[in-house]
Amino acid sequence: PKLFEQAKVDDLIEIVAKYYNDKLFEELFKSFLKDNIPKIISRFKLSSSFDNAASNANCLNEVADFISPLGWQEILEAFSENSQIYNSSGCASTFESLFNKSIELGISVKPYWLTFREKLNSLNYFGTNEREINSLKNAIDSQLELE
Repeated sequence: PKLFEQAKVDDLIEIVAKYYNDKLFEELFKSFLKDNIPKIISRFKLSSSFDNAASNANCLNEVADFISPLGWQEILEAFSENSQIYNSSGCASTFESLFNKSIELGISVKPYWLTFREKLNSLNYFGTNEREINSLKNAIDSQLELE
């Protein structure tokens, strides 16, 4: 934990991919992430490449249980506004996982997911990402049919 106290948040988030399969590191890092959710959301919003967006989305996935409704709104808005995010196939598949986690936590589809679903129809995404975006749409739609 002293390492986490002294290091910059950005630097630690960058190294997560390198040590992600190390169980001790994973446990310590998840605790660190929980304490830095606003910074993680900010990094996600500013994603500058497809790989960067996918990596940042994975960090969100690690702390999905602790994200506030306002945080979710920010994240979903960033998805539909930043082409590096919505054109990243890694992000679309991670967001399907995030959606499913949010259903498990909240039982029903939250209003911010409904707005997000509407925006998915108007995104100008690359064809290479179409399968992942459609899978995300289908996950949301199938849950809406159940409600």
